[in-house]
Amino acid sequence: MSLVANYEKLCPLRKFINRINEKIKVEDYIGSNGLEKIRISGNELIKQVASMLNRNYNLRFICATIKQQSCCSFLNYWLDNQKHVYVKSVSDNYKQLWTLIEEYWRYLQSDIYETSPCERENEEKIIDLKKKRMDLMVYCENRDYIKKMCQISKGKNSFSCLALYQFIEHYYNKFYIENKCLEGKVMCEEFTSRISEYCSLYDISKTFPEYDISGEHILVKENSRKPICECENTPVPEDSIREHQILAPEPIPETPLSSSGSWTNALYGGMPFFGFFFFLFLLYKHTSFGTFLRSFIIKKEENAHYIDEQMLQGYSENSSEYTDYKSENNQYNFSYQALQK
Repeated sequence: MSLVANYEKLCPLRKFINRINEKIKVEDYIGSNGLEKIRISGNELIKQVASMLNRNYNLRFICATIKQQSCCSFLNYWLDNQKHVYVKSVSDNYKQLWTLIEEYWRYLQSDIYETSPCERENEEKIIDLKKKRMDLMVYCENRDYIKKMCQISKGKNSFSCLALYQFIEHYYNKFYIENKCLEGKVMCEEFTSRISEYCSLYDISKTFPEYDISGEHILVKENSRKPICECENTPVPEDSIREHQILAPEPIPETPLSSSGSWTNALYGGMPFFGFFFFLFLLYKHTSFGTFLRSFIIKKEENAHYIDEQMLQGYSENSSEYTDYKSENNQYNFSYQALQK
């Protein structure tokens, strides 16, 4: 086993995590107070989870030398994970039985002898995101514990300080590989990447410090580690794009008015005129108005012919005058031939 693994096993939070995942005998815990409804539920999975919760809730004493909240947060994550597994493995008829587990947590929390009750956290996040947050929290808690060991044993046992250096180096490489970029700004939250000022993937120098342990004190050196970049954009999967194209309504094209529509409008607009002329045509063909109109037109043509003859005679009599005028000014020619045009 590596030096890092050996020292990590000594960390209280790691001890707590290892213990809560150990198997138990249900009969050793199912008789405890507060489990009456669960005992008569007849569901073996619910009995198993409730018995483990009874044992794990009372294991928090292991975390007495570190922040109690770290163990409470991990206990919440552990129960969320148990719920995730349970809901996926049972039919809808049995899913409501999980409320018995939530009730039992509240029962444990309300114990009058409980000096530091562990509150139930109801983060509406998928289990994978919760795991990523827990991974970062566990690293930071264990880093601080190993650092204390290095400070205490410095000069007596250099293995603690060497373990600190190797531990930080190991987890920096792990987080750097697992996080291609940080989505905090894109997703408008830092749930998986930031827990505190000294436990944040956005600040590599504080979260993965480099120490100078050559002197009497542990000094933080200028950090040479490469930071994890921030995501500029969250790429949209091609499947989502295709789905959006299928579901999105097609835009309605602005089609110009068809030629048939134009002719229809013209036809409706011209119908009054066609009706009027058709009415005149009937009067002309089948009434005395037609005879009167024809005689009027003939008489008008005869008068026009008479006027033309009179004008022709007048022009002929004065042709010599026009000829003399033409000789004086060739620009104008008022001869009969010109008027005939």
